[in-house]
Amino acid sequence: MKKRFRRPLLRAGLGVWLAAAAQMAWANTPELLIQGSLAKDGSLLMRYQPPAGVQELPFWPPTPHGAQAWRKKMASAADDCTELLPSALRLRAGCKAATLRVRPEVLNAYATYEPAQPQADGSGVLLHTGHYAVLLPGTALRWQWQAPAVLQRGAQHRGEVNLALGAAEVDAELQNSGYENQRRLGLAEYVFLGQRPAQDLGGAWLMMDAKVLADQAKRIRQDLLGSVQAYSKAYGQALPGSGALVVTLSELPGFHGDTTPGRMMRLRLPRDASTLSPEDLGLFVAHEAGHWWNSGLYRSDASRPWLHEGHAEWMALLQQAQTGQLAPQRWVERVEAYVNACLAARGDQVAAKLPTGRRGSEDYACGVSLMQLAQAVHASRLPGPETLLKRLASLHAGGAELTVARLQAWADGDHSGWLQRLLLDPEQGFASGLIAAMQAVGLAESLALEGSEPLNAGLRRSMATELTRQLMKADCAGASSFWSMNDGAQLDADMRCSTLRLGQRLTHLQGRSLVREPVEAWDAVHAACQRGDAIQAGYADGGKSQQPCLPIFPARSLRTVLKLRADAPKRWGFSEPVLGR
Repeated sequence: MKKRFRRPLLRAGLGVWLAAAAQMAWANTPELLIQGSLAKDGSLLMRYQPPAGVQELPFWPPTPHGAQAWRKKMASAADDCTELLPSALRLRAGCKAATLRVRPEVLNAYATYEPAQPQADGSGVLLHTGHYAVLLPGTALRWQWQAPAVLQRGAQHRGEVNLALGAAEVDAELQNSGYENQRRLGLAEYVFLGQRPAQDLGGAWLMMDAKVLADQAKRIRQDLLGSVQAYSKAYGQALPGSGALVVTLSELPGFHGDTTPGRMMRLRLPRDASTLSPEDLGLFVAHEAGHWWNSGLYRSDASRPWLHEGHAEWMALLQQAQTGQLAPQRWVERVEAYVNACLAARGDQVAAKLPTGRRGSEDYACGVSLMQLAQAVHASRLPGPETLLKRLASLHAGGAELTVARLQAWADGDHSGWLQRLLLDPEQGFASGLIAAMQAVGLAESLALEGSEPLNAGLRRSMATELTRQLMKADCAGASSFWSMNDGAQLDADMRCSTLRLGQRLTHLQGRSLVREPVEAWDAVHAACQRGDAIQAGYADGGKSQQPCLPIFPARSLRTVLKLRADAPKRWGFSEPVLGR
């Protein structure tokens, strides 16, 4: 009997010894402690306590955005022990820790996570850890967050929460920096520090800005839960843990959202609620929730943002249509607007030769265009009774990463098809190929575009957006920044331009309405530039400006538009017509 139990006892003893040895090794490893908390005045305090003898704390990764933009504008040394350098913190002699004070505000930098965005009532701050990380070779890292309510990695914590990482993980990132390493180290996620608790929705935590209107707050709760439930059912797999959504307000028009590892999500809404329709809000929430699946639970090729942005937007459109949240005619207008906006933005460039990286609104328009085409091709090849969302979820079957090759194979199967030609053929022009594909699959018919009359409201706004972008690029040294509004384009006041009235709402060009007559406005601007005349711009406040123009101002690329056929939904897999026309 004794012999029978001797070996297990020895194994148990060895296990205890190994665990103790591991604890001793961890205890003997130097550690950098990074603590985040809220000051009484609402500012964010980031305290860095390195091992003894370390005085220089370089930010990681060393991006120019931190040194040149947000730290210069928002951050300062919080005490006499701290010196803030362009790319590092320095401890003064005799000090144990350095502390950074950050004044929360909305920066609205394109494709950049907010460093510190406040709640409108001053009750909390949403921060992104990537702006505050410091890594030291051979040194463990511990994040510590302190606040009455902390939202971190999809869950709420009270008082304090820690995330400890070993020195080996830190060294792996320093030696070979990459997104997966940064995910593990907590270098790429939102954290919220607040004075009041979040709402527990069951499967998701919600921190709503106290000044969000009641009807908007209700819609956000409904759409968040509805999206999570719909996507869980479609994928046959729920999220591995709860998610957390922080809703913030801004004086800026328009809206913006993003998600990070750890199932964290931020929605930035305009303080003026009249500029955000319930329809836009519903799609906005459903889109961002989609990223918890296509960029969180599963993976998408991050070098081609049109894949995950197009997939999330197509998911949102399907979810909102299937639940009746999006009126049929508006659903048609949105899909048509995306497809034709993509034609206008890409023209006949060859997709196989396009560089990787972000391409602004084109990522959404062309992403949706390709996703809906792929879904129609897949449905025709493999007809079945499953819902559209369930069919779309099969893109990630077996844990597959969403890549160009995966999308093409999912749609076309083993044979060369429309997705192969559009995405991989080095000779296929995109616009001509998409028009041919949409007609061949039975989704749309083409129409020569000679004026604005055939365009729906969504496509008119898309054309107005592209025209404004070209106008700003010509006047603002190749840059553009504005918000598309119902009656024009709100120009970013922080831009540097020659003639445009920044901070004002552009409504007319050459006497033509930018939104109601985008085709006529574009043609009039191009004709004026061909003659060498100035561009005449009109604004909502009655003001005007003149912009010198060169003949190189581009003619509109959209000469042919696609109109969805009445039976297009059947091609995607809808069992009943939803277009209502």
